[in-house]
This record gives sequence, structure tokens and C-alpha cells, in this order.
Amino acid sequence: MGDEFIEVTFGAPLRVSGLVIPLRWDSVFPTRFRVAARDRAGGWVEVARYDDAHALQLLERLLADPGSAALAFDLGGREAWGLALLVEEGGTSFDGWSIPEIEVWVS
Repeated sequence: MGDEFIEVTFGAPLRVSGLVIPLRWDSVFPTRFRVAARDRAGGWVEVARYDDAHALQLLERLLADPGSAALAFDLGGREAWGLALLVEEGGTSFDGWSIPEIEVWVS
């Protein structure tokens, strides 16, 4: 654990306002992960993390409309050259990642 990730790279910097992960019945993701943005210097900066509030958000969406389950992260319109989902220590996902798509919202 800890070396699994999903990365999206942009050809030029974008102002990212959000990241949405639509989920299906076969989606798999770690119980602890963070969202990082690539900065101008090529380093990674944490911009969000999957936490209890996101788990509650997901549960509420599943109860209201199972077909529209998704995780959403507000990224505040920051400039980024890419985004990554990174497993946190202690994240339990023995099947790794299985996410059909990632939506990057830009401002």
C-alpha cells in the first residue's frame, strides 16, 4: 500500500475547480486517499482528501439515487499541471483502483 495512484496530466496549466469520480457497482477505491495537484515546479501539493464527510456524501447520494453515486472534491480554482489520487497509509483496498472515469472541472 502507498505506492498505488491514478494520475491525470495536462498539456498546459488549468484552473481546476473540482474533481468528480462517478462510481459504478464495480468501482473500487482505497478507504483513505488524497488528491494532489502538480504545481509549476513539478511537485505535488495536497489539495483534498477522502474523509468522513465524503463518505457521508457518498452514502446520502447512494440512498437518494444509486445510479448517480459519485465522490466530489472542491479544488477551489487553483492552477495545476495535473492531478493525482494517492493512497494514504492504512488505506485498505486489496483490489487496487477500479474507477471508470474521472471528471476534472475547470473554471
